[in-house]
Amino acid sequence: MIPGRKRGGFTLVELAVVLFVLALLTGGLATSVTAYLENKAYADTRENLERAAKALVGYTLDHGGAFPWADVDGDGVSDTGRARGNLPWKSLGLSRRQGLDAWMQPLGYHRDDALEVRDLGGNALTLPGGAVAVLWSPGADHADYAENGDGDAVYVQDGPVEGVYDDEVTWIPSTTLYETWAHAADVLRDSERAQLTLETMRRIQGVLIGHALLNGGKLPAADTDGDGRADSGRDQGTLPWRTLGLTPTEGRDAWNRPFRYHVDTTYRSGSGVALPDTSGGIRVFDSSGNALTPPDPNGPVALLLSFGVDGDAEGDNGDGDGFYTADVVSAGVFDDLVTWLSRPELLDRLAAARVWP
Repeated sequence: MIPGRKRGGFTLVELAVVLFVLALLTGGLATSVTAYLENKAYADTRENLERAAKALVGYTLDHGGAFPWADVDGDGVSDTGRARGNLPWKSLGLSRRQGLDAWMQPLGYHRDDALEVRDLGGNALTLPGGAVAVLWSPGADHADYAENGDGDAVYVQDGPVEGVYDDEVTWIPSTTLYETWAHAADVLRDSERAQLTLETMRRIQGVLIGHALLNGGKLPAADTDGDGRADSGRDQGTLPWRTLGLTPTEGRDAWNRPFRYHVDTTYRSGSGVALPDTSGGIRVFDSSGNALTPPDPNGPVALLLSFGVDGDAEGDNGDGDGFYTADVVSAGVFDDLVTWLSRPELLDRLAAARVWP
């Protein structure tokens, strides 16, 4: 080497070190990517299994409690009399992809009244005969674990064990199924109660109009002491059912709670014939704040309210400020029922009866 001249390039030792480090980095990265892809595959498969389980429960609600038969010819349609096979994704309203695991294999499906699931150690994950349907994927190796492929009523679910177990299994416990049925029945009953309550509220609106026709356009005050009679000077309270000639039952919603009642001050305190403008500040909005009624002097003359299934006020319905919330009933979100008698409707009826103007 010529003295004073810089050395160019790398020595063989330096190149070997660089290549060794690159190999380590590449190997580590490949391992990380492989692990990520494997975890994602199992997560996607679990998602499809859980979606399928929910679809199966929903199917029973629409088919008198019966599960579909399994698919054994690969067309996604249940085959009568076949309890074990592939998931009948088409009969469940799922897509073909939703009937496969992440390795593009059909999801297995077994319906029976007495299925069991255990872990690799034989410990029970269900009560004896406590599962009514089992769903599974054979996993990355494309082969069922022995216990999951022998066709009997016992299945195994556990964490992956290399070279031993990589299936993914889920099941529908009988208790979950019965609880779902019971809840659905309760929702149906509550839906029926809501419909009955709305019908009663509409009849009450007609009774209020009748009261106004007989009393010069005037509506009754609210009941504030629970005796069903109008209490002078009170705009808000419960419905004065006795004053309106109704029965105690007609003064309550289908959950046996008194109807709330709010009357416009003008139409309570004086003759609506002489003072047809509203002044009580009753307003109704939806849950997004959009107005459903106009403001004074053309606001509602009376409003009826039921607190619905849970008996609690939703939105603005419990603060007594004259602003109310009415919206589509949604279980667990909004269940109040609100109706109102508009000023134009009342005046039209008064005019038709020649009580006004």
